[in-house]
Order: sequence, then C-alpha cells, then structure tokens
Amino acid sequence: MNYSSAQQSLLRDYAEEQAIHLAFAGCNIRVASNDAILIGELSNYFARYVAKDENPVIELVLNETEEIPPPVPLTEWPRPEGKRGKEAYADLLDARLIEKRRTGLLFLQGVDKGIVAGPLRRNINQVVNFINNQTISHWKRDGWEICHAAALAGPGGLVAFGGLSGGGKSTLMLHLMNAGPY
Repeated sequence: MNYSSAQQSLLRDYAEEQAIHLAFAGCNIRVASNDAILIGELSNYFARYVAKDENPVIELVLNETEEIPPPVPLTEWPRPEGKRGKEAYADLLDARLIEKRRTGLLFLQGVDKGIVAGPLRRNINQVVNFINNQTISHWKRDGWEICHAAALAGPGGLVAFGGLSGGGKSTLMLHLMNAGPY
C-alpha cells in the first residue's frame, strides 16, 4: 500500500469546505478540511501564523468523521516495559500510517503532505501536534536540528531542560512555576 491508496481509504466521502494557510519560518502550510468549525478553531490557535496563499510546501487534509478502521494491519509502537501502548503504525511504500489508540485518529504522513481522519474536533490538541510535527519534519529535511525540551522564563532568567519524551521536563517546569517567582 502507498500514500495514494491509503488516502482513498481515509478520505471517503470527503468534500473540502474550507482551508487556511500557515506561515512558519520558511515553511508554508495549506490546511484544508471538510469542517469549517475545525478550521476556525485552528485559525484562532495559530492566529499569529495565518497567512495568504503563499505557495505551500506542505499540504494537509483534515477529515472530520467518525473513526475509520485502518486500511492495513498495524504494529504496536514499542514502549518501555509496563507502559500502555499509545500508538500503532504501518510503514507504507512512501508514507507512514499512525493510529492514536486512545482517540482512534488516523494520521497519514507523507513527505510534505499528510491526512488526519477521525473525530478531530474532540481531539484538537492532536491535530495541532500533527501540524507542528509536519513543520518539524520539513525543517529536519532542510538540515535543522531539533531539541526536545521544556523551558521557563521569568524575571530572574531562563531555565531549560532537554531530554527524552516522558523524562519529566514538563512536570519539573510545573513544579518550578508553582514554587513562585524565580
């Protein structure tokens, strides 16, 4: 299976209703959807980055629909011992298909194109993460380096911690914020 055949499965009965363009440092993205409310929510979230049609380098399609069964068998994403699996995936000929187990959303990631299908409005944070991830992937292909970190700035300065996912960076930042001025 390739991107095109998976796309057909994820976009059954899809009719584009609205689109926005987002401009991030050298990465213009066209985000289209069959749901105007979803596009409105994303326009508010990304308000600083909404732009005119500027020759997008990434095209994303958001299909607000009921859960769709994956078109191919998926493999559980490896997790540390004792951790519950959050995702399953299948590597296609020219893309990767990912299912978020908790929400049932399906993500099809190709080079400079992608699709998300499922109950998107109920899971807007995962749609935002998908858009951000596509931007990061584009930058990495352009030679940028990415750092997984959490940071906190205040009158006393800035502190940042880098580390692996699940390492406690965000939790530490929340404790520092709760501790008061720094």
